[in-house]
Amino acid sequence: MTFAKTIVPKADRPLARGSGDGDAGRYAVAPHYEIKESDDALGLEVFLPGVTRDDLDLSVEGRELTLSARRSWQKPEDWTPVWTETGATVYRLHLMLPEGLEDDKIHAELKDGVLRLTLPKGEAAQRKKIQVE
Repeated sequence: MTFAKTIVPKADRPLARGSGDGDAGRYAVAPHYEIKESDDALGLEVFLPGVTRDDLDLSVEGRELTLSARRSWQKPEDWTPVWTETGATVYRLHLMLPEGLEDDKIHAELKDGVLRLTLPKGEAAQRKKIQVE
């Protein structure tokens, strides 16, 4: 199975203007991700620096995996910024998954800014050895 043909990212979607969440008019950023495959599962690593579990929303509907996350930083009151390299960021990622995955057995873990997903393959999607006689 080739991932480039089976997992297709959708285009980033702009945030709505005037949403009242402080991010009006900004575009969401697609985070960097890596996909790996074993005989019985797909592995997905999504790099989300500065994102906490509370700021992450992850769901699967049909074959579409949707990730929304927000990285924010509150400046202490007595600090005066001298240089700011990154600011608050909104992440969005939409992936079309291959058929045959077991949605109810997906495992997700967020640790040190890296989200790791294990997407188990169903019996029909697993590689089978064919005996030749």
